[in-house]
Amino acid sequence: MRKGFYICIFAGLVAVFSLALVPNQAQAITNTSSTLSTSYGGRTDTDHLLSFTAGATLVAGGRIAIIFPTSFQFDPPGTENAIASGSITVSSATVATATLSVGANDQTLTLWLAAVDGVDALNTTTVHLAGLSMAYPASGGTHTLAIQTKDTSAAVIEEASSTAFTLIAANVAVSQTQSIQTVVTPPSSKITSPTAGASIAAGQDYVIKGTAADLGVKDVSKVEVSVDGGSTWITANLTKVSGSNFTWEYTWKAPAEGIYTIKTRATDTAGNVESPASGVKVTVTAAPTPVPVVEKPISEMTTSELQAKITQLQQTVLALLQQLVSILTQQL
Repeated sequence: MRKGFYICIFAGLVAVFSLALVPNQAQAITNTSSTLSTSYGGRTDTDHLLSFTAGATLVAGGRIAIIFPTSFQFDPPGTENAIASGSITVSSATVATATLSVGANDQTLTLWLAAVDGVDALNTTTVHLAGLSMAYPASGGTHTLAIQTKDTSAAVIEEASSTAFTLIAANVAVSQTQSIQTVVTPPSSKITSPTAGASIAAGQDYVIKGTAADLGVKDVSKVEVSVDGGSTWITANLTKVSGSNFTWEYTWKAPAEGIYTIKTRATDTAGNVESPASGVKVTVTAAPTPVPVVEKPISEMTTSELQAKITQLQQTVLALLQQLVSILTQQL
C-alpha cells in the first residue's frame, strides 16, 4: 500500500514537471496541395489526392471535412451517399465512415477517422479519394477546396483553403476526328535535409532525405541523388507513404571537406524522368575542436542564466522521477 501511495505521488510530480516544460503551440492547417491542379474542365475523375499538414492531433472518432464548390458535381447525380469508405485512404488514420452532404452553396465530404494499430494520430497527412466520382465544371476557372479538422463532437478545430488551382475549360468545338494529345507529367522530387547553406561535418556519414511524388497516372519507381552537381547519380532508398507520395533517403559516406551541390531526379513507372532542379548547396567542414565549458557560480549568473539553470534542473528532476516511478512499478 505504501509503495502504491509513493508511486501516485511521484507520478503526479512527473505530470506537473512535464506540463511546466511543454510550450504552447498554435494549431493551423498548412502545406495544402491537390492533384486537381493538373486537370481539365468537363471531365470526370475518380482518383484525387489532397495533402496537408494538420496542427492538431485527432483521436479516433475525429473527422476531416473536405468542402467542394457547387460547380463540382458528383457523377452520376444521386450517388452521393454511396461512397465506399474502403476506397478512401488517409495516410495517418483509417476511414471508418465516409458521407457526403449537399448544401445550397457547397458539398461536404466528411471522413470519420479510426485509430491505426490502436494509436490516435493525425498531423501530416494525405487524403486519397480513390472512389469519389467527380465531374469538373466545363467552364474551367480557378478554384479552392476548404479543409476542416473536427473533434468527436463535430466541433471545428482548424480550417484552411487548399492552394488555388486552375482548370482548363473544355473545348466544345473539338471535332470527333480531332485527336487529343496526352500531357506527360514527369514525377517530382525534393530534398528536405539538408537545407540550402547547411554545414555538414567532414568524415562523418550524413543521411540525405527527401520526398517524391507523381501527379500523373503512374507511381514513382526510383529517386536518384547526385552530390557533385549532377555529374554522377546514385539510387536512393525509396519508401512509399500513401498513394503517389513517397519519402526517400541516401547515406552520404564520410564526405570530404568542400562545397557541394546536391541534386535529385525521380523516375516513374512509365519511364518519365524529372529534369533536376538547381539543387541544394552545402558546405562540408572539419569538426571544430570542442571548447570546455566552465559554468559560472550561481552568485555571478544573470537573471536569464538563472532561469536557464532552473529549467535544466527541472528537466533533471523530471528524468529522475520518471526512473523512480519505473523502478517502483516493476517491484510491485
